[in-house]
Amino acid sequence: MEKYEKIQEENNKLLKTFEEWLLNRNYSRKAVKRLISDVDLFINQFIAMEEEISPREVDGYNLDYFFRWCIDKWMLNTASGLISVVSSIQLFYEYLNDSEPLDNIGELREICAKKNFYVKRFNSHERLLHR
Repeated sequence: MEKYEKIQEENNKLLKTFEEWLLNRNYSRKAVKRLISDVDLFINQFIAMEEEISPREVDGYNLDYFFRWCIDKWMLNTASGLISVVSSIQLFYEYLNDSEPLDNIGELREICAKKNFYVKRFNSHERLLHR
């Protein structure tokens, strides 16, 4: 089994416990589905495959790189989609920090708090593509 496959296996378990955590906090099934989808994009389709690291190994650089990657690769169709992903990942890291405190939670919170920066970048990227 390749490293990323092992990480993805662990990530899928983590997504299940995250889903339970959300449902216990009375998030609707529809909201949970969107949150899980957003986080899956990050932990399974990006950091596991591209970086070969687990969610607990992510630092501010990895997170910032992911948001820029989404914009540059046109992974999200709208600025609101980008905001959704940022918010979902922020909530996921709050969940991880609640279950076992993260040393770099402040750094991750800081990156997620830059939503307006990423939206501006998205909008300027969108203008360049549609000229």
